[in-house]
Amino acid sequence: MVKVTDAGATERRKHKRHSSFIKAELNGQPVTVLDASLGGIGGTIELRGDLGDIPEPGERATVALQPDSGQPIVLTVEVKRVGQDLNLFGAQIVEMSEDQFELMKQL
Repeated sequence: MVKVTDAGATERRKHKRHSSFIKAELNGQPVTVLDASLGGIGGTIELRGDLGDIPEPGERATVALQPDSGQPIVLTVEVKRVGQDLNLFGAQIVEMSEDQFELMKQL
């Protein structure tokens, strides 16, 4: 079972957030990325996803962003927060290649 943590209103990111609406997968579970920065992402777990399969805070995961055009962007992240009541999550990017960095800047 996923440990629920407070999403809180406190800004924790070092990089400026940019609103987005990017379909993605978090360890194979359908999610929508609602905001992104060069350091992390925040989003919602789709209703057809299984919240029980979402990694717990502190665990690493793979996020595959599916932009409207081009190839998926696959990132390694560390889950920081999961809010079960709203199916929200926050994750810090822990591995990003130079190519991925350039693609993230375009999003």
